[in-house]
Amino acid sequence: MKKKKVLEIILIIALLVIVSLIGMFVYSIQKNNLIAIDKLNSNNELIEDALTTMEEGSYLEELGINNEYEEYPYISLRINLPLNINDLEEYFEIPMQEYMDEKEIGMITGDGFPIDEDGMPYATDIEFEVAESDLEELENMIDAYKLPKGSYLEVDGNVVKEYEDLEVVELKVDDLSKDKASKVYKELKEKMKNEYVYCSVYDYAFGKIDRIYFCGENLEKMQEIIDKYIKENQIKNIV
Repeated sequence: MKKKKVLEIILIIALLVIVSLIGMFVYSIQKNNLIAIDKLNSNNELIEDALTTMEEGSYLEELGINNEYEEYPYISLRINLPLNINDLEEYFEIPMQEYMDEKEIGMITGDGFPIDEDGMPYATDIEFEVAESDLEELENMIDAYKLPKGSYLEVDGNVVKEYEDLEVVELKVDDLSKDKASKVYKELKEKMKNEYVYCSVYDYAFGKIDRIYFCGENLEKMQEIIDKYIKENQIKNIV
């Protein structure tokens, strides 16, 4: 009987301890919740104050930020000359981006090479991200470049400016061997150095040159140099 009574006392004490622990745990949770709610309410008040201040514009003005929305139209420059990627970067994209960085007027976001029904590129596109307020500065930059006839600047699907500074001569050398085509390009490039503004090749077929392009102001002079070179070197299978 005594053992039974002692066991009952122990169980009662254990139960009281458990109840006490549960009470402390519940109290702790409630306390933490109250603290969290207070913090949340405080944060909400801060956010509301900040939003109110931002709506009034004073906060952004203090930071020197213009709160006006800037329009970013779709802008693309079509260069009527199929440049390869290395020549595109050298002639246009690298110097253009450097200028845009200096003037803080935006960036080049992409490029492309439209192809004809035979799968050959016939032009080059450069895409820009420039705010509408900086369009004039972008046009001034592009005006500093001489561009082949058929080139144009497009803004939101509308041609806003056309360019007709240069002529393009294309040579098809895909029937020549890889070494022969490279030799022709190297030698013609040297002979044409005073005539062309841009020159490039289509050589995406394992480095084999299939097309050679010269772009300059005097079409007749460029063609004369090419015809003379072909005749003197008795080169066949070149158009």
